[in-house]
Amino acid sequence: MNRLTGSITKALGLAFALTGSNMSFAGQEVQSKAEQFFDKVAISGYLSQGIQSVEADDGAFDFEDSNMSAGFNRFRYALGFDIELNDQVTAFVELSEEPNDFGVDYTPHVDLALINVALNEQLTVQFGTIVTVLFNFRGYSDGAVVQGNPLIGNSPADMVTAAEGMKLIGNYGDFHWDLGISSSDFGESFGGDRGLTYLARGSYDFNEHFSLGFGLASSRHGDQVRNGSSDIIRAGLYQGDGDNYRFRSSDTGGIRNTHAGVIPGLDSTALHIDGQYQTEQATIRLWAGQVKDDFSFADSNGLATVASLSQGFIEQESEMRFVGLEASYYFTEKLYAASRYVLVENKAEGVRRDEQLSRSQLGIGYFYRDNMLLKAELVNQMEQKNSAGQIGDDWQGVMMEMSFIF
Repeated sequence: MNRLTGSITKALGLAFALTGSNMSFAGQEVQSKAEQFFDKVAISGYLSQGIQSVEADDGAFDFEDSNMSAGFNRFRYALGFDIELNDQVTAFVELSEEPNDFGVDYTPHVDLALINVALNEQLTVQFGTIVTVLFNFRGYSDGAVVQGNPLIGNSPADMVTAAEGMKLIGNYGDFHWDLGISSSDFGESFGGDRGLTYLARGSYDFNEHFSLGFGLASSRHGDQVRNGSSDIIRAGLYQGDGDNYRFRSSDTGGIRNTHAGVIPGLDSTALHIDGQYQTEQATIRLWAGQVKDDFSFADSNGLATVASLSQGFIEQESEMRFVGLEASYYFTEKLYAASRYVLVENKAEGVRRDEQLSRSQLGIGYFYRDNMLLKAELVNQMEQKNSAGQIGDDWQGVMMEMSFIF
């Protein structure tokens, strides 16, 4: 019995030794692969939480927008993955929850997914979910990625979103440009007569302080309407990429109804020019633009209207012109003040008066830590009767926001 026990003990000892050795090798292999993975992948994170108190005057299209309560916005987060595939090819993937863009569905989404192929030091081909944008210099909030925006809300005339497509990007010293083409769709749609959106953008740095830029876009989707398509794809950049002022009328969807809403994005053309002057303490940005479309949003009577009241489209020209000014000033390394004013005029066919929408924003920001920013903002939007405004009357509010980067 003792001999048997001894033999079993020796056998078990040998088995444990071999198993331990294999586990050690396996552990080393896993660790090695993990190290290789994180040598190729850099992860960044963004978090933000907001508080709002906004309300419209009594003439709002939706009476509930005139009886609003203060409260907390949905928490927002994003994880960005910068991936080095080889010495010429990189990728970027962002996983995020953006209730102001995708709606309050409690689900993370792949917001951006890009592959960049460097042809040489000056030229890069980018394809995937590209950013379709006309401006070059702008403070802008995108979901939880908000610290590049000195204020909380965006502009009511921000020509930007994302869509499937590709770009050729060039950087030649102080001259930067990109040419893009997109399907104007965030998913996959290959219906007849869908068309494409074409984009061009460029900027030049005259010195370390002063830069000028331009943006052009042309979208060709109108044949879908002419030929009675049941699933119409439009270029979304003319309605913005989601704002931060939540009215009851937007329900739990993306927030597009505080943006100017007269351009459907069917057969449209756009021109945008902008400039920036920047010092260590101050930044001033100025922009102007014009957007036209062969189509207009239509109400139930077949008359031209804004997007929030739309029941379809009519082949009647729509047009808007806009100008904006943004300024920020740092009193210390951590404390700054900022303001923005944007004026949008509805120049659609038949509109002769009461055509103005304007937004005034005034805010302060404080970096409590290097990666933690606190903001507060006062906002007032004027919407005249025939303006591009989608709320239907003037509205105003107070916003607060806390955000982190890690």
